[in-house]
Amino acid sequence: MRTPQTTSLVFRGSPGWAVRGMTSALFLVIAAACASDATAPEETVSEERYVLQSVDGSPLPFAVSLPPGPVSVEVTARSVRVISTGTCSVSDTARIDNQGTVTTEVDIQSCTWTASGSAISLTFSDHAFTGTVVGTTLTLIQGDESWVYVGD
Repeated sequence: MRTPQTTSLVFRGSPGWAVRGMTSALFLVIAAACASDATAPEETVSEERYVLQSVDGSPLPFAVSLPPGPVSVEVTARSVRVISTGTCSVSDTARIDNQGTVTTEVDIQSCTWTASGSAISLTFSDHAFTGTVVGTTLTLIQGDESWVYVGD
């Protein structure tokens, strides 16, 4: 059984959220998926959407590790959209249980990406992630976890 990752969440209003660490990880995975082979000439990356399939080999939902308290968060869906202009966006859907009151929230963050060979980097306003792309699979490493996305 894997150890839950500690992920920083920002709660806004009633109860808005942003999974900063997970979003950055997702962007890295997408950027990596769009990169070309290291020995081949750099290819133009076209618009592509990658959907999160697993975290450390376990399917979604992914339980976010939070400090002890009445709130629990599960990521139920995540996708990364890479655009050929070097921009990208990450969309997270989460189920939030606050003392029995359950809501579903969506958070979208924008980023930029660069690729060299099969390596990809996703850069957000306050963090960045790296990963690789092989075929239509984007793999992002976040802390000690492997996030795997597949192009659709």
